[in-house]
Amino acid sequence: MNQIFTHIVVVIKLIFIGTSLGEWVSIGQSHAFVCTYNVKSYPSFSWFIGADNIIFLCEDYGKLSCTPALDQLLEIYDANITLDSKNYTSVLTIKSVAMEHHNTTWYCYVTLASGLGSSSKYSLYVFAPPQTPSCLNAKLIDDVNIEEQCSTETIFPEAICLFYFKTNNTGAAKMNGGLITYQSEPSSTSGYIRTKCTYTISADKLGPGSHVFYVVMYPNITSNITEDMKRSSQYTNPVVIGYPNAVLAKDCQVNDYIKENQNRTCTCYDNSRIFLSTQVTWSNGSARDGQLEFLSKRPSKDNAMYTCSISNKLSLTKQITYQPNITYGPDSAVLYLPKLTFDQCDPNGANMSGTCSVSDSYPDPTVYVYVSNSPAMHQMKITNNDYRFSQVISESGIVYVLCRAVNTIYEEISSEIISSVTVKGPPEAPQISSVSGKTKSLTEGNKLQVTEGKTDIVCESKGGFPLYKNLTLVCGTHVQSNE
Repeated sequence: MNQIFTHIVVVIKLIFIGTSLGEWVSIGQSHAFVCTYNVKSYPSFSWFIGADNIIFLCEDYGKLSCTPALDQLLEIYDANITLDSKNYTSVLTIKSVAMEHHNTTWYCYVTLASGLGSSSKYSLYVFAPPQTPSCLNAKLIDDVNIEEQCSTETIFPEAICLFYFKTNNTGAAKMNGGLITYQSEPSSTSGYIRTKCTYTISADKLGPGSHVFYVVMYPNITSNITEDMKRSSQYTNPVVIGYPNAVLAKDCQVNDYIKENQNRTCTCYDNSRIFLSTQVTWSNGSARDGQLEFLSKRPSKDNAMYTCSISNKLSLTKQITYQPNITYGPDSAVLYLPKLTFDQCDPNGANMSGTCSVSDSYPDPTVYVYVSNSPAMHQMKITNNDYRFSQVISESGIVYVLCRAVNTIYEEISSEIISSVTVKGPPEAPQISSVSGKTKSLTEGNKLQVTEGKTDIVCESKGGFPLYKNLTLVCGTHVQSNE
């Protein structure tokens, strides 16, 4: 048989070779080459792979038959020859197209008994649909451009990628207006190609919303693309494009009180988890990396309202205001006593009243009034809004009144003022402290029976304010006063 095939090769090399054809065939499919000759003169069909390697001989010598050059070829090919009323036809079928068949040439040489004949050339281009592609989650490559990268590990030849997106669970749409780049390299699977495609698009072309992406890949071939050639990836994680959300960090101490004239900080940041990077600015004060640095001052002296603005490259902005809760004062306590002199003999009594207030304080201070009313200091906590107080003074003399205002948050901050009032009061009833001379006896109270003669009587009176110096001695109808 080898001698027969060798002889045919020599003959065929002298025959004219006609026009060649090429087709795209998917790996794993069967494919047939058809060779027809319309002269009924018992032609023989010789099938070659390449120019010199014969694989089948099909002929009609009383019987239509095809013989392989090697029996192993029957695992790869089928060949037959048929005859109808007009033509001889020989068909060579590749049972399962493989990668090694790509860009391979087959020849069909038709030889007549006269030595005349024809030839046909067949080219086969192999493609392999992609393995299901996978996509990385989109990432931000600068302040505004979004990059989506997808790849397939096996495809042939290189892939064509079509990117799609869905916004807020609406229908899928093809992505336009971006830039797509390709990178191909040999796959770990021999003969195949690994293709990576990257799509870059500006966020403003996608617009606000929650976007998910996927890719459709198919081989880059000139044949008509059918659905069975395509493969789609899963959706990526959402990319959220929208307004930032400005929030204040714990160092801003929104609910806590801050002492005035303190160097403080307040950090503003975005917690919306939107995809675009943001920029933080403050309306006043000095800021660095989103952190405000300020000196705490009371609002009456400085504008203590700060505005944090967070914006992205799409000019989507959110703001939040921060007003430090600054505690200050009391600066100076004010004590007002409308009456400074009282008399216990007054029918209205020694009822002292007044106001104890402060000029400037936040929050409202705690105010105390202390009255040095012997024998003990009396303390009053004022809870009414007009800071009025009153106190009945039971002792005569100089009474000191202390007004003290205390910062409600920080008790070490306080202010106080002291004043005094005068309370007049009578002394106690005078008592005879000593008698010398001819006395008879003491009677009730301060009455004393005496006899004629010289009698020295000493009377004393305690208490009273101011000091009383006049004493009166009543003897019957005789009254004698001594100072």
